[in-house]
Amino acid sequence: MQFPLYAIFLIAGIIITIIFIAYILKYKPAENYKILIILASGCLTWLVANIIDISSTDFDFKVFWNHAASIGIVVVAISFFLFAVGYTGKQYWLTPARIIYICIIPAIWLIFDFTNQFHGLSLQYGMEKIGGYYYLTKEYGITFWIFIAYVYILILNSCYYLVNILLSAPSYYKKKVGFIILLSAIPIIFNILYLIDLGPFKYFDPTPVSLTASILFFLFGITNYRLGEIVPATRDALMENIRDGIIVLDKKDRIIEINPVAKKIIKSTKVLGRGIKSFWPKYSDYLVSHSAMDGELSVGTGSHKKIYDVQISPYSDYRGNHISSIVSLRDITERKKTEEKLRYLSFHDKMTGLYNRAFFEEELKRLDAGRKLPVSIVMGDADGLKLINDTFGYDKGDDLLVNIARIIKDTCRKEDITARWGGDEFAILLPGTSEKTTIRIVERIEENCARASFNSIPISISMGAATKTATSQGIKDTIKQAEDRMRRRKMLKTESIHSSMIMFLRKTLQEKSDETEEHIDRLKMIAQKLGKKVRLSPSQIDELSLIAVLHDIGKVTIADSILLKAGKLTKKEWETMKRHPEIGYKIASSSPQLVPIAEGILYHHEWWDGNGYPRGLKGKNIPLLSRIITIVDAYDVMINGRPYKEPMAREEVMKELDRCAGSQFDPKLVKDFIQIIKKDFSKNIKSLN
Repeated sequence: MQFPLYAIFLIAGIIITIIFIAYILKYKPAENYKILIILASGCLTWLVANIIDISSTDFDFKVFWNHAASIGIVVVAISFFLFAVGYTGKQYWLTPARIIYICIIPAIWLIFDFTNQFHGLSLQYGMEKIGGYYYLTKEYGITFWIFIAYVYILILNSCYYLVNILLSAPSYYKKKVGFIILLSAIPIIFNILYLIDLGPFKYFDPTPVSLTASILFFLFGITNYRLGEIVPATRDALMENIRDGIIVLDKKDRIIEINPVAKKIIKSTKVLGRGIKSFWPKYSDYLVSHSAMDGELSVGTGSHKKIYDVQISPYSDYRGNHISSIVSLRDITERKKTEEKLRYLSFHDKMTGLYNRAFFEEELKRLDAGRKLPVSIVMGDADGLKLINDTFGYDKGDDLLVNIARIIKDTCRKEDITARWGGDEFAILLPGTSEKTTIRIVERIEENCARASFNSIPISISMGAATKTATSQGIKDTIKQAEDRMRRRKMLKTESIHSSMIMFLRKTLQEKSDETEEHIDRLKMIAQKLGKKVRLSPSQIDELSLIAVLHDIGKVTIADSILLKAGKLTKKEWETMKRHPEIGYKIASSSPQLVPIAEGILYHHEWWDGNGYPRGLKGKNIPLLSRIITIVDAYDVMINGRPYKEPMAREEVMKELDRCAGSQFDPKLVKDFIQIIKKDFSKNIKSLN
């Protein structure tokens, strides 16, 4: 047993290597940390075998542990190559098959080394006593030099990969890669000195101790400079292609790395090495943070405004000293716009742009909980919406609501909360507003509606208001009071509203068709005459007069191109025209005072023989009033003509009526009507002409 001075270095190396392995296992500071553990384990094997070798005085025992050291040498050589390949971003090259190929020559050499006593092709051993200590002497054989050549090929390839990264990487990564190359060079230099018997290294191998020194420095680099945090090649892919802006600051808040996206954000390209405050002072205080932070940053104004999600990740050494920060800037402008839109939609009615009921009720709760009185509430209901929907379609009904909403919003004050309560109802919340002021606001809204119109359609809204003046009053009671007043107001206005809407529809029909006032007056007169002839009651004659006036009201929705067409209608146009009785029925049904004549309007184009429209009713299944209107309307068209049809003589008209009796017309009614014509009615009609 012996203990030369060199054994102290080996023991120190063993301790350092064990600490290194423990650190790597605990913190996993590098992506390819497993390779580092394998490399350090190989070094540990090499060190342990060496200290056992030099501590022994037995020749055979020393030779055996020299062979054992070969295992560590093989592991170190291969794992260093694998680490270099991975660190430079060429992991894709390391397929399982290639790793096996790389290990073939070292495996063969290990076989030759452990069987060296049988062939002597690996090493020839001797032993000398120097300074009182026994050391092995070695003469290297052919297989050893083949193995060494192979090992240095792997080392040169590793260095080639690292140097390429050194030349192309930014300055921040050049320091890291340069540091790794320097650490790799230390054991390589000592190994070369040992192999050529230069210096004091003839009898003991300094390579594992120098490798331990490299491991010690590498451990320092990991803890202080984050050597293994991201490999340079992976960095290139990330920094150049990532959609986020990335800025790396050193401990003095100088930019040591920046990607293209970040350059566009800060609108500068020559920034490396400069402090961020020097060219982006407005936001630098926000970005220069030595503690982790996740926030938002708004840059620019107006249409050029951009919003970024900012994440600052500071890094410290093992003593807790700040050494660098990574700032990531993610453009979330579109996301923020979407969030703002969703937030808007969650509080607003999509169609009118007013607040929705959910928001209104939240504001009610807030104001009800406070003591800022009085609080007034106005409830409103759009007038004639059903009639508009039935006549012109729901799009026009929506337009009516939008116009009413605009008038309400424009009339109210900024502090007032205007909302669509639901359907055709609106609500207004007026904080700090007396009943007197509220009434004035309601009157202004009604006046503005009366003055306004869209597409010549009159706008009207029935409104009711109530005011909460004491904290003991419930806000729900105030709403109910406003709703009750609104409904009473609507009931009082209903008849006049519908009358004005019907007058509007009649006027619209006259403007877009040949339905003149004279034609309507003639129909009323003729219809009343025939109604009396068949002994209708006074109320029936009144209904007949209304049908005479409104029987074609459904034509108001027919396009002018069809309604005023001079030539024959196409099949599609005719189908459209045939819808007007049903539309007229809907219009009449929406008005309480017109409900009794709705069916008369619906069936005024039915034929006695069942060939009419829209339902194909036959004979007396057709309402009597509809049968009368069918005859008198046809008579007036024939006797007075149309722009597309010449008038007929009285005798020709009577012949035509008689011909169509039993097919188009009720034969009995035709007979009665012809009697009227023959007596004195035609004279009265001609006098009107």
